[in-house]
Amino acid sequence: MIKILIAFLISCGALAAPLDLKKLDIQSGLHFDYVDGEDIRSRIFGYRFRVDAEKALSDDVILFFSSSAILETGSNEVVADLTEFAPLETVVLNQGGVSYTPIELLNFKAGALSPREYNSPLLLTSSPVIGIQQTVDFDYIYFKALQAIPNNNRLARRVGTLDNGTPSFFMETLGFKYKENLSLEVSHFFYKDLAPNIALKSRQIGNSVTGTGGEQAKFNYGFSGYNVALRSKVRLGSYDYGLYGQYILNDEAPTDRNLGYLAGALFGGEKYLLEVETFRNETDSAPGFYNSKYYGHNNISGQAIGLRAVSSELNYQIKYYDFKPLETNSIQFDTQILTFNLILKYEL
Repeated sequence: MIKILIAFLISCGALAAPLDLKKLDIQSGLHFDYVDGEDIRSRIFGYRFRVDAEKALSDDVILFFSSSAILETGSNEVVADLTEFAPLETVVLNQGGVSYTPIELLNFKAGALSPREYNSPLLLTSSPVIGIQQTVDFDYIYFKALQAIPNNNRLARRVGTLDNGTPSFFMETLGFKYKENLSLEVSHFFYKDLAPNIALKSRQIGNSVTGTGGEQAKFNYGFSGYNVALRSKVRLGSYDYGLYGQYILNDEAPTDRNLGYLAGALFGGEKYLLEVETFRNETDSAPGFYNSKYYGHNNISGQAIGLRAVSSELNYQIKYYDFKPLETNSIQFDTQILTFNLILKYEL
């Protein structure tokens, strides 16, 4: 794996000029997870290497690609068979596909698309979905529509193989943005044809599921509802102040089981930002299989605090999460997570 990684790095630099790439960014850095709970004890240290590239085929067609090599070591002890914090040694696709912009306000994307742009960890992680996205952008106001298959290789490696079913995911978004100071998105989402093995895994992370295994497992409720994501930041004097968050409501589940929210505030200067968060995600707001492990998936409430630094060449973040189950069960317990990331950025 190390030899492959070194060869890949050398080839990226060597090919950048001959291929006439529009963009070639490289990131490398360290990652550490410390997870402690009654049902899990995980200590993971790793190195990550990422390549982001774009190639313009014409004025309106761009090929894009992003991939990461993950080399991790450590220990992972869990009571259940969910091994999402186990160390990995693998290469994953972050995103890749084609972007077509026939006119300035209209864009189409197809391929493996990253949901990171939706800023909604209680609904989706950054793992790619396979599908197409259409965007109509009127500068301050825009509309996006996503039709996708959420099943993907990275999640399968984290939580187990997915051997049946082809789920579908649809999301329509109305957004408002003002420079880099404000972004507000209101979306409607819908999951369809979620397979029994996805339900079986999701029961371990908070969802309401019936059936004991195999083809018998199924979600008690469907997943169709609304998601709101807010990000804002303003500079006053020498300091930045900001609010951000997410609100999710599943129309298919009953009250007290269908709601999730994440609320955060940030404060800092030019180099450092301090952020504090509170979050709550009820049992059936979204499929736990597809949302963030750092927020405990579903049936969870908690808080987080983090410190991050951003510059043109170096980023780092240290963040602490503390959460507990909303409803007592035999497979979810109070958990604390400490995570650290150090990233060096290069532009070739």
